[in-house]
Amino acid sequence: MNTRPVPVTLLRVLALALVIAIVYALDFVAFQWNASLESFAWLLVVGILQAAVLGYVLVRSIWRGWKLIAALLVVYAGITVLQTQIESIVFLQYFVSMIPAEAMPALIANGVIASALIALAATFIFDKFRSPIESVAASEPLHLSVAQWIWKVGALSVIYLVVYFLFGFIAVILGGDAFQEYYGNLQLPEWFFLFQIVRGAIWVLLTIPLIRMMRGAWREIGLGVALMLSVLIASLVIPPNAFMPAPVRFAHFVELLTSMFVFGWIDYWLLTWRRQPKTQTHLRGASRAA
Repeated sequence: MNTRPVPVTLLRVLALALVIAIVYALDFVAFQWNASLESFAWLLVVGILQAAVLGYVLVRSIWRGWKLIAALLVVYAGITVLQTQIESIVFLQYFVSMIPAEAMPALIANGVIASALIALAATFIFDKFRSPIESVAASEPLHLSVAQWIWKVGALSVIYLVVYFLFGFIAVILGGDAFQEYYGNLQLPEWFFLFQIVRGAIWVLLTIPLIRMMRGAWREIGLGVALMLSVLIASLVIPPNAFMPAPVRFAHFVELLTSMFVFGWIDYWLLTWRRQPKTQTHLRGASRAA
């Protein structure tokens, strides 16, 4: 597929990275700049990682204009705000020292505003707002029946639960004593498993626009989905913060990056997988024999 020259794409990634860093440094609720020189350097690291992933998806996107902006807003906010804060809100009931409850509304509001600005900036920086000169004649994938949607989303939700707890052991091992001390008072409710299954379903729904907007080889699209799910959420724990000590942040970074990368590939494979009818398999075998 045709993509922009590497120097042009690199400049666009750097420009978007700067926008992301600035947006995260702003407190839109309190109308103030919230970053020192050191913390802004960390935000630039986050911006570069996120911009590289967004750029990878955008150069392969056939969606443009407001449709693309809306899709990016939903996916970006879904990953960086919804999926992170709903778990934080649940943990607040059982581990109050994690994040102060009074800080949550401002965190959510800032996250939504930041997501909207980043989606808008990404679309303009990668020149995806204007209509294409040549129309793209390509049907969107994921034309599944209701029954297929039900069993695939259900299966992936359960798979996410398994991946969540399996890779959680990585965080426990990497975090060591600091991890045990940080989560020492945490007692999970009985419905926590169901809660993570629901989060798994949300993850699946967030990948649908990504799969539909991208064109390319299956490896390219699958990699785009895996990178979006893993890098966007894992990058959020890179900058130092007052809520989480460094060893715990590092453990969660590795856990999130690996677990969501694996789940992203599984999600893409299962959603796009279609079982071939036995008649087709039989005909193919017969033609080869002939």
